[in-house]
Amino acid sequence: MINPTGNPTLANDDDRGYSLTRLEDNRRVIEQYRYRDAGDRWDRIAAFVRSSADRLADEPKNMLKMILSMLSRFALWSVERGLPLDEPADILITPLLARFSEERMGHYTPSSYQIRLMVMRLIVNRVGDPDPRYPRPAKNKNYLDQRRVYGLSEQIAFVSSCSTRNTEWQRSNYRVYLGLGFGAGLTCREINTVRRQHIVEADGHWAVNVPGDDERTVPIRRDWTPLLLEGLETRRPDDFAILGYRHKGQPERLPTQMRLAAPAQPHATPTGMRSTWIVEHLTRGLRPDVVADLAGIEKIESLRIYIHRMPGYKLDDHIEQIVGGDV
Repeated sequence: MINPTGNPTLANDDDRGYSLTRLEDNRRVIEQYRYRDAGDRWDRIAAFVRSSADRLADEPKNMLKMILSMLSRFALWSVERGLPLDEPADILITPLLARFSEERMGHYTPSSYQIRLMVMRLIVNRVGDPDPRYPRPAKNKNYLDQRRVYGLSEQIAFVSSCSTRNTEWQRSNYRVYLGLGFGAGLTCREINTVRRQHIVEADGHWAVNVPGDDERTVPIRRDWTPLLLEGLETRRPDDFAILGYRHKGQPERLPTQMRLAAPAQPHATPTGMRSTWIVEHLTRGLRPDVVADLAGIEKIESLRIYIHRMPGYKLDDHIEQIVGGDV
């Protein structure tokens, strides 16, 4: 039927592919989106941006484009601070929204600031973990202050659970998972991309050559090496260190699959293992710049959130180190 007024109608707009709420159109926008300012860092944040935006694909198209832009800015800000992007729901939280808005949105005009803040609130409310007390300033804005550092008894429980899992496939996977997490401090995505050939022996110790954007070599702690090697016994050189199905856009789902396969067993998170690895190295006196390089953290200032997790100390235990030896 011809529109007698000659003016565009919603139906006509739909026919021309301009629907604001058609899911297939919006998902095509998400799939084709690329944040230009990210440059060569786009591949590092793309999965986070697209998986988060997919939860908001029912929003109007103009809103979706702003959502994609703000998610990209937030992801780059997070990467600069060494925050993992493996689980959107874990990082899209009100304390981090508050810090992001303070550090990266202060230059906008009041109206632009309010619009972008509303977009970020929408993202947090639908994808992440909103704080119902917002906009009252959060008591704690440091992401990892809310993350656990595992104690020795917990680490022992994780190791013990390896032998009680149902299949040899699950047992070997979990040994490798713990070995790379507690032994080398790898992120979730790195754990899932490492292959057997990346784990090598050199100069009396074992190390992992981490592939990807943060390519580096990380020596593996000796106390975790036997467990890791036991898990790798049946792996061929080109096998992934952790075996299993990998979704093309979300390889980080493998730890979730392991947890679901053995829900009654204690399960360490990649973030917790990485935090424990960093804090233990700092506590033992390893130079912060060395720790940052090994962890693939761009800015050494980002270690501050890990330093807050270090155990207390007695000054008397460090007097000799402070004053130095005989002159």
